[in-house]
Amino acid sequence: MKKTTILCVMALLCLKKTKAGTCQPWLGLKLKACLLLATSLVLCTGQLKAQEIKAFKIGERLPETFWQQEHSILKNGKTTTSNFKQLKGKPFLLDFWATWCSACLKGFPKMQDLQNRYSKNLNILMVNTYEKDTLPVLEQFYQKQQQAIKSFSLSLVASDAALKNMFAVKSIPHYIWVGADGRIKAITDAEAVTELQVKRFIAGLSLNLKLKER
Repeated sequence: MKKTTILCVMALLCLKKTKAGTCQPWLGLKLKACLLLATSLVLCTGQLKAQEIKAFKIGERLPETFWQQEHSILKNGKTTTSNFKQLKGKPFLLDFWATWCSACLKGFPKMQDLQNRYSKNLNILMVNTYEKDTLPVLEQFYQKQQQAIKSFSLSLVASDAALKNMFAVKSIPHYIWVGADGRIKAITDAEAVTELQVKRFIAGLSLNLKLKER
């Protein structure tokens, strides 16, 4: 960004000299083109930064791209490719995690217990966004979890950077609460995920939970 700004300033200065006759006309034309390019880069950079900052807020409805995009999902030891259309009309939790995150792994038994208790009214998706957690790594991880946690059957979304960017996740564990109407009801840390709050969530009641910093 600094280089682009310097380029713009130099081009402007030389364009002034060109008008005074100290620069060659052909050079002035090249500098005009350079200035136009630099200006475009500045505007483009600003737009990209604005896109990076923009993230979904509580109360917003998820776009159609969320439901249609396909993902690699591990469940019961098998890997399939699927989208999230089957989640429509039912509340669900997105739990962002990674294999190196001890705080994330600590919450696995609780999430499995909640899924077992409320399977008819709630879906829980464990979303992995760490690029080094490749599919083979996650498949091995799943086998270990099946040995460590009784009846382990949570759905793991494999190394999905697209979802991380969509929700601007900066730290984990990170929870997105999405209601049956497809709107975000809460964005929280692990402490907010309690049975009482899950019951309120399923019932469609308001969730007065502290917003987690991304």
